[in-house]
Formats: sequence, structure tokens, C-alpha cells
Amino acid sequence: MWFGMDMTLEIEMSLRLLAAVLFGSIIGFERVKSNHSAGLRTHILVCLASAGIMTLGEVIVADGRFINDVQRMGAGVIGGIGFLGAGCIMANGSRVRGLTTAAGILATSVVGLITGMGYYVLAAVMTVIMILVFTALHPLTLRLQKNNAMESCRYVITLKEDGKTAELLDWLVLHTPSLLQTRTSQEEIEVEIGGLTNKMANRLFTDLQKRKEVKGVAIFYEEN
Repeated sequence: MWFGMDMTLEIEMSLRLLAAVLFGSIIGFERVKSNHSAGLRTHILVCLASAGIMTLGEVIVADGRFINDVQRMGAGVIGGIGFLGAGCIMANGSRVRGLTTAAGILATSVVGLITGMGYYVLAAVMTVIMILVFTALHPLTLRLQKNNAMESCRYVITLKEDGKTAELLDWLVLHTPSLLQTRTSQEEIEVEIGGLTNKMANRLFTDLQKRKEVKGVAIFYEEN
């Protein structure tokens, strides 16, 4: 027996750690298949460490060495995992990558905490839900991101004979996120506008067509 513990308790705690390895490996395997930075070993270790903290708390209490609120040990795990998750997040201009990976690491730590407390069914259910979120929702996420992708659009605006170039440019400055480049002539204005989603670009196209000084509009999409 370890530290005077009952053998049954030793076996139970060992099973919890093994279960944590299993749940962590299931989550990590999916991440490896998706080619993410935090993969199999990371998720196994996060889940195992979280379960280890909770089992340690129960062992200490069962051994009679120290009695305190075991939940505080779990709170310490959540705080520590925050630093690990922050290391996965990278910003590139207006785009942020790694948020899902960081959230997955946090959720994996919670699976470990649940397993460490001996709630195997609850841990298994949470693992299944995480896998569904990572896999089943991925196509929907890509579709939404495509619909809301930030783009740089070029508009070629043909003016009517009495169209006022300055007035239209002033209107564009007020109604667009970022006017990147303009090129004007007596009959035509060519503008490049950044920071537009597909929906915003199409709405601007419609609004330009309604302008009294505009004869016609052509739009060209250029994804950043």
C-alpha cells in the first residue's frame, strides 16, 4: 500500500488516471488529424495532469494527512491551463489563430478534472461532445468564415454626364471602412476598399447603383 492507503483506493485512483489518458488521447488524436499544434501528447498530458491533481486531493484527504477544500486544487489547474492556452493563440493583423486550440486545451483539462473525481460517464459524454464540436461543426465554421471573410474590393464606377466626382468620393469616405486607393477621370472612378465582408461589399454595390450620379458599377473581389 502507498502511504497507508487502502489497496481498493489505489486501484480506483490508478483507473482514473488511465481513463484520463484514454479521454485525452481521443481528443488529441482528432487534433493531430486536423494538423493542429497542440496534438496527441499535449492533450493526454493536460488531461492526465488535471486528473492527477484531483486524485491527489482525494488521496491526501483519504490518508488523513491534510484536510482542505479539494475544489481549490481544481481551480489552480484552470488558472494554470490559461497560460498554456495563451501560448497557442497567435495574431496576424486582423486575424487571430489558435482560439479553438486554446479552448480545446481548457476543455480537456476539465475532462481530466471530472475523470479525477471519478465521474467516468460524465467525462466520456464531454469527450464525445468535444469531438463532435471539432469535427461536425468544422464545415459549418468554414462556410460562415467564407461568408464573412474580410476582403479588398475594387469598384469601377461609371458616372453620368452631370455626375459630380467629389461628391461621390465624399460619400464613399463616410460609408466605407477603409478607402485604400482611388483613381478618377471625367467619366469614371476606380476605388479599392478594404475591410469588407461579402455582405457589406454587395450592399455597397447596391447603394452605389442607386446614386443619382452613377451610370453603372462593376465590382471585383480580391481576398486578402
